[in-house]
This record gives sequence, C-alpha cells and structure tokens, in this order.
Amino acid sequence: MACIGLHAWLRIYPRYAKVINTALAFAVFLPKFALVGHVAVGNHILELAKQTEWGTSLFAKIASQPWMTALSVARETNFQIGFMVFLISLLAAQYILPFVRVCTKKLRLHYEPRNKIAELKPYATLIESIRAAGFPHAAVFSERDRCYTFQFRIGKGFEGLPTASEQEIKILSRVAETRTVRLA
Repeated sequence: MACIGLHAWLRIYPRYAKVINTALAFAVFLPKFALVGHVAVGNHILELAKQTEWGTSLFAKIASQPWMTALSVARETNFQIGFMVFLISLLAAQYILPFVRVCTKKLRLHYEPRNKIAELKPYATLIESIRAAGFPHAAVFSERDRCYTFQFRIGKGFEGLPTASEQEIKILSRVAETRTVRLA
C-alpha cells in the first residue's frame, strides 16, 4: 500500500518519469527479498533446533516453564484453526454474496414524464408498479387486457427479453423508431 501511495505522490514530479521503471522493480522485488530473508532465518533456526542443547539452553535463558510451552502451543493451534475458518468463510462469501445480490437486487424503472424512479414490484406488470409508486398513467387496454399505449425503452438487458409478437411488432413499427422500445 505504501508503494501505491508513493507512486500517487511522486507521479506529479517530472523527474519521477525517468526512474519509474526502477521504482516499479524496487516495489515488486522488495517484498520478495523480505520473504527470502524470513525463509533463510527459518532454515537457520531449523538447523539449530536439530541440536538438542540449543533448544534446552534457549528455554533456560528465557526461564520457560512447561505450562508456558503448553499454553503457547494451545494458542498457536487455536490461532491456526481460527485463521483457517476465516479463510474458508472468505472463500464461501466469494461464491455466496453474488447469489445473494442477484436474489435481493431490486429492479428499477426510470419514469421519464416525472423524471423519477419506480421500483418494480415482484410479479407485477410495469403499469401496476408505476401506479403503486404513485405515478398516475393513462392506459387503454384491449379485449385481452393488453395495453397498447404504454411504451417503454430498455436500457440494459434487452437481449434477455423474449421476442416481440407479430401484433407488437406491427404496432411498434408505427409508433417507435428504435428496436429497444417495447409495449407493456
């Protein structure tokens, strides 16, 4: 994070443009060098731990009691279990949250005459949702409860809609200029 902040700060200076590649290499390899140092020290401690007297002298220096060692091991085990539970919950959330967002996402209709937004009600028609939002809208229905006066323009998701019927295409050819306009 510090490298990102430094880059954002230094990019306004003209001289930084000359050394940006070197700075990038430094930002990428510095954590790797730190990791190599940790691994080297870990390997050195493993070699020392193979010698029995080194461990005994180390515990004698710090005046470690057997209960302290047992407590440290128990806490380390609990930490590892907790960390694994945390990682598994992150992975599970990565797959569950998109599903929850899709299920709880509310569809919205931008209502042009009043320049307002109406939330679409589940299992309701567009006209019912607009009227439920408090926007009066005149509609003329045919004998099979189909409205031919209510046109709507689709901004996103047009590909997912079923194709228009022949009657709808006939009416739209007279009143609409684009293919993203449909009848309610």
